[in-house]
Amino acid sequence: MLYMGVHTDPICEACGVEEETSLHFLGQCSTRMQLRFSALGAYLLKPAELQNCKLADLLIFVKSSKRLL
Repeated sequence: MLYMGVHTDPICEACGVEEETSLHFLGQCSTRMQLRFSALGAYLLKPAELQNCKLADLLIFVKSSKRLL
């Protein structure tokens, strides 16, 4: 749903299955597995593993996902 030009639906736009939480986006979305592997070296990441990621690598992942466009 769009509200004032902002997407407000909690379901992930990429996979369309799960709620798009920060954990889902950064570590678990199945549609973003290849991007995640390229940027962060793993297809799936648990919360403890995300804590060990370098900020620069996380930013590369976010930018390559084009989620913030």
